[in-house]
Amino acid sequence: MLKTTLLILAASVLSQSQAASEASTQKLHRIEATAQVSAEGVVTKLEWLHVEQVSPEIDRMLRKATADLAFVPATLNRKPVASEVPIDIIVASQPNDAGEMTLHFVAVEKAALFVDKMLPPSYPEQLIQAGVSGMLTVEVSIDSRGRVISGSERLADNTFKNIREKRLINAFYGATKRTIANAQFSRMEKVAGAKVSGKAFIPFVFCFDGCDALKAEAKKRESELALIPQDGVQLAQLR
Repeated sequence: MLKTTLLILAASVLSQSQAASEASTQKLHRIEATAQVSAEGVVTKLEWLHVEQVSPEIDRMLRKATADLAFVPATLNRKPVASEVPIDIIVASQPNDAGEMTLHFVAVEKAALFVDKMLPPSYPEQLIQAGVSGMLTVEVSIDSRGRVISGSERLADNTFKNIREKRLINAFYGATKRTIANAQFSRMEKVAGAKVSGKAFIPFVFCFDGCDALKAEAKKRESELALIPQDGVQLAQLR
């Protein structure tokens, strides 16, 4: 069956993945949070994005586990400044001998840029008939409201190799431009109290069933989806 797949990371409040061993009952959970970071790189406040998902017990466990969390501070015109950093806290759950779920802290990661709204692009009819599939990476500029700046789109990369397919790239690119025009992004970082604008590189996959290699590469790029800030701004980084 023909599938049109837009592969963009959209982290859920508690997304789950099965542990490597099928025999294991351990599951990983991603809890979204925001860290207020001082100009010295110290976390001054930690807030849950979805408070209703975090019980008092989990709250205490996570705050204790992240008590020593530190950052290389953000800079504005080369001067360290306070910032607000979206992060994901990874925890693992596993039933104990009594059948109750126990949780333990695993890691902290900076959150990927979140896509609030973006419909999958339509698969151009002429490319369906030609049996063409592939991946495009589109560079866009995103303003501080999380909207794509009109006219900023640029085709940055593609997987098409032969000449016949390259002649059809514009059809794919046109489909992605129509999708990007109405996109909305969130989990934007703040530097010195202002949301950061900048560039992002978004992968789009158009494929039939069985294009596992393309999907794997797109997923890799999804995990690295981030805003590249404008000149003069450096974002805070986990130490």
